[in-house]
Amino acid sequence: MAGWLDGWMDGWLDGWMDGWMAGWMDGWMAEWLDGWLDGWMAEWLDGWMAGWLPLQVNKPSPKPRPSQQSNHRPSPARANHLTIT
Repeated sequence: MAGWLDGWMDGWLDGWMDGWMAGWMDGWMAEWLDGWLDGWMAEWLDGWMAGWLPLQVNKPSPKPRPSQQSNHRPSPARANHLTIT
């Protein structure tokens, strides 16, 4: 896959993301995300594809059960940070 992208994304790879991207990656694509990896996208890759991205699996549970708690979750200050410019 070759091409170019322009825009910005900010957030953590396993949770919250915000931003937009547009570009050419073997076809035109544009994406916008807001919140916990929820948002909309539209892209052209050999045809139009558009839709809502409700990736609920990445949202933290409001009250995790003790068996679900982990000491290995990074704090927001130490989480994987992604910025595309």
